[in-house]
Amino acid sequence: LNLFLFILCCAIFLQTTEAIPVAVPVPIPIPVAVLHGTSNSGHHIILQTPVYWPRYYQTTLQVTQPQQQQPQQQQQQQHQQLQQQQQKQQQQQQQQQQQHQQLQQQQQKQQQQQQQQQQPLTQHHIIFHHHLQYHHLHQRAVNNPDKMNYCTDEMIFKNIRKQMGSSLQYIRNLFDEYLRSREGKTYEEMLELWRLHDLEIRYPQRKVIKTDNELHTEVLKFYLNLHTFEQLIADVIADVNVNKTNIEHGEEYSAKKIIQFFDKLKKEVRFNIQEAETVLQDLTIEKPNLEENIVDYNKTVNRNTRDFLIVHKLIEEIKHVYELVELYCNNNNNNNNNNNNNSHNSNTDE
Repeated sequence: LNLFLFILCCAIFLQTTEAIPVAVPVPIPIPVAVLHGTSNSGHHIILQTPVYWPRYYQTTLQVTQPQQQQPQQQQQQQHQQLQQQQQKQQQQQQQQQQQHQQLQQQQQKQQQQQQQQQQPLTQHHIIFHHHLQYHHLHQRAVNNPDKMNYCTDEMIFKNIRKQMGSSLQYIRNLFDEYLRSREGKTYEEMLELWRLHDLEIRYPQRKVIKTDNELHTEVLKFYLNLHTFEQLIADVIADVNVNKTNIEHGEEYSAKKIIQFFDKLKKEVRFNIQEAETVLQDLTIEKPNLEENIVDYNKTVNRNTRDFLIVHKLIEEIKHVYELVELYCNNNNNNNNNNNNNSHNSNTDE
């Protein structure tokens, strides 16, 4: 009886109580093609239950995102490559422009040098030098300008300065190139190396040159000095021709290059001699006897030292002429200005 009553109460309680709703998980829709898809090996893909779908979705998302990003990356790479190519092209163009400008500058310099070398000067090309000491050509000083005759023809002295400046530059450039090739050193380095050596140039037959006009005396002296260097250069060329084999084996340097250098130097000296002769004619000065201008020097110095000292003394000679001419002209201009000022002052006083 008790059991029956318990069952009856339970039945009544169940009928009067409302059912509590239970949350049922909503399955994620899975494509039919994926559910029934097969792999390359023929096996069914394991996606038959919702448990595997989130994993599939995450994997698919990870795969599809890089695939979408690949075209963008390719475009960026192509754009960068184009930019790099454009930059390279710009750099190449700039380099070509710079090279072209450098070539133009070099050509202009060469043309200027050729013009300076080939440009014919007027017949008034005075080239003169200070008093010649018998043993040391390089130890000279410019005369006191008060004792010198003033520049009476400015055009003559302007042309002298132009000629000497051009000749000095040409010989220095030629000599620098020659020294780098033969000695592997610069002009200054060689000068320091052989600064204690001297050729001891002498003129046993030269007579003392003296005129009433000190300027004319300087013209004559420099004319004779140019003839001296012409003799010295001729001795070098003759010596190289005789000892060509010994020079090439002993110094391992081409004798032909030595002769070529001194041939060019000889032509430059000859050109200046001709200009000096023209000046002597214009000044109505009688040319000295060159047979008395026989040069003698210390022949015991070695060949390299001798060659260097000859060119060095020629450079010093021309440099001294340039400075002397400049001193003449400047002194003459200052003197003329003073005279003009004095005349002006006298006129104002009157």
